[in-house]
Amino acid sequence: MRIIWILIFWASVGVVWAQENFDELIIPTACEQEYQGYCGDVKDFGSAAECLKKHRKEMFASCAEVVSQQVKKYDDMRKQCRKDIKKFCGIDLDRVGNEAKAKKMQECVVEHWGELGEGCRDYYKRSVPILDEYGDELDEGYKKMKVEQEKKEKLGFVKVAGTGKKVKVQEQEGDMIWYEAKLVKKKVVDQYEFCPPLPKERGLRVNEGSTDCGYVVEAPWAKEIVNKLNKEGLLEKITHLSEDSVRDKEDFERIGNILEHYRLNCPQDFKVKIFNDHYRKKQTIACEKVGEFVCPGEYIKTFWDEGILGCQKFNVCHKGLNEVGNPKFCADCYAGGVVDEMKGYPSDLKHPIVWCAVDMNPHKENRY
Repeated sequence: MRIIWILIFWASVGVVWAQENFDELIIPTACEQEYQGYCGDVKDFGSAAECLKKHRKEMFASCAEVVSQQVKKYDDMRKQCRKDIKKFCGIDLDRVGNEAKAKKMQECVVEHWGELGEGCRDYYKRSVPILDEYGDELDEGYKKMKVEQEKKEKLGFVKVAGTGKKVKVQEQEGDMIWYEAKLVKKKVVDQYEFCPPLPKERGLRVNEGSTDCGYVVEAPWAKEIVNKLNKEGLLEKITHLSEDSVRDKEDFERIGNILEHYRLNCPQDFKVKIFNDHYRKKQTIACEKVGEFVCPGEYIKTFWDEGILGCQKFNVCHKGLNEVGNPKFCADCYAGGVVDEMKGYPSDLKHPIVWCAVDMNPHKENRY
């Protein structure tokens, strides 16, 4: 089940394109010097491909030919992936648009990984560091999961004696079977948001795609920042991973000084960030919280797709329902038995899976 956690981790942190993986795909060793001269400051997968397309005619003929072949390979991979993502996720890979849609796409890729074409999986493995690092394990993991699913299908349904309830068997060892519990969502007894909307005249819009509190700057000073960075020759050095991706210490400090000048335009304890998407030729200025919001005591942090970015407190499970170490859900072993917290994913805050264990022959002698 380790492979699921690899994918869930990726979905939780967002899309991160890996420059080092792109270099393996595109750049022959003999052309490395030319690549560094034209595109050395570009750090993300798609932007590097676009940079090479732009400059390949200026390279030596031998390098230009190889680069053209590799860029075509990249384009073919992306084309297949665009088709697959549209089919399974209903999203255009070239028009993701915002972080909320990007997160939805990530979750969809996780869900349909085994159904994506080989070229699309290769595209993601070369583009996303964690998928590249665990790529072979990921593919092997899905093969094993498919075998496990086939085993479960063969187990079928059984009727539990004494309850008359029919359950889908997830696993069986002798007379013991496990089935999936019904989940009951706990009620919210208290909540508060830590990223409230601000007055419209401030020009700061809540970033509903963020996993923490942030505001997208729509005020005129956002354009001022972009123009200043462009004039100083610094804008092109920044990627969609923000100014944090700039490797040169002097350039990083110069960018920081420009952004710091506008810090007072953000709420208290926020800082100015810039994200430069070379692939879509779009810059985003944002105010982001310094440090992470932490909910106190029994409160649980929630996210935008739950209707509120803030902290919530839930009630306890009522009689007849089981606590499963999950602050948001109770489990109902509707066909008898007890919750087995060692099976499934009972602590997952969004999509928990809880299994109940029941003995199909509880009256047999010498049970232990």
